[in-house]
Amino acid sequence: MTAKLIAMDVCLVFVLITSCCVGCTRTSDKDLVNAAAAGDVDAVRRLIQRGADPNALAVDGWNALCIAAREGHLQAVDLLLSSGAKIDAPEGGGNTALYWAAFYGHDEVLQHLVSKGANVNLKAKGGEAPLHAAERMGHRQAADLLRQAGARD
Repeated sequence: MTAKLIAMDVCLVFVLITSCCVGCTRTSDKDLVNAAAAGDVDAVRRLIQRGADPNALAVDGWNALCIAAREGHLQAVDLLLSSGAKIDAPEGGGNTALYWAAFYGHDEVLQHLVSKGANVNLKAKGGEAPLHAAERMGHRQAADLLRQAGARD
């Protein structure tokens, strides 16, 4: 009896894993956001190859690009952009990847987003522009980068 239960448990785990990872867009999109948050570029690449949408919002409202920028993961940001992530797409709270890079002072990510065409004057849902976020958080270099890219006070 115990051997049958173990075999059934193993089969159930296999079915759950394969049903979540293959063909289940919602789960793969959530996994993509989680991989981007962790900076796991290999997982990001694999999930996109399997059909995860680089622009989808996870249940918690985050998209992969915004969370990768928030966490300062330059390689993940670059991969997401090259895979079709919309550079100025906000997360559920209305903030863009550029906003989060400015807010946390991730200068390399900020510079990369600017070089790829991010709108430096696009205000967040609450009305704060990336420049103001950088200044408020004391990230002088980020603020200077934004000004050089045309951000207005």
